[in-house]
Amino acid sequence: MHILLLGATGRTGRRVFAAAKAAGHRVTAHGRRAVAGADEEIGGAWTDPAIAEAAREADAVVSCLASSNGEGVCSAAAEAVLRADPGVRYVTVAGAGVDRPEDEKGLGDKAIGLVMRLTVGKMLADRQREVDMLAASGAEWTAMRPPRLTEGRATGRWTFTFDRPAATSIDREDLAGAILEVLGREDMVRRAPFVSAAR
Repeated sequence: MHILLLGATGRTGRRVFAAAKAAGHRVTAHGRRAVAGADEEIGGAWTDPAIAEAAREADAVVSCLASSNGEGVCSAAAEAVLRADPGVRYVTVAGAGVDRPEDEKGLGDKAIGLVMRLTVGKMLADRQREVDMLAASGAEWTAMRPPRLTEGRATGRWTFTFDRPAATSIDREDLAGAILEVLGREDMVRRAPFVSAAR
């Protein structure tokens, strides 16, 4: 599979890149720095024609972008890719704070969401816009909704749920593995699974 990986140099993106290459996929990397081992690298603003071309040429786009509390980078990237390829296979890391109509979050999850809206409201709003945009499009999208991301605790196992997170965290390496799994699963198209550490 040919994957266009957005945010390839971030903490999650690096792990997705490594997992994709280990699985034999071709990866076009978009990031803030050079990515050793990439089959191709692109950069520039979301309006750059190279990004549109790369999206059309790839079999799937994976977004591991991390927006700050003042930049709408996630929704801007999704908008640019959808404009280039309306039917694209698009997998994004949206986070458990993003809401969907089918959610049945518990009080703890709702409390965490409230804290996020108060502390990183602009970042959360950007991710919510991204997912809402994808849901309203004709794209074959999947919005991964992990809870707290950890490092150094990978188990090689994870759990997908659709009403609420099954656990309070997941290791970034396990999240990367889950993303690659989802790319090959038709039953995950146009869905927003929570992905958590397996218990």
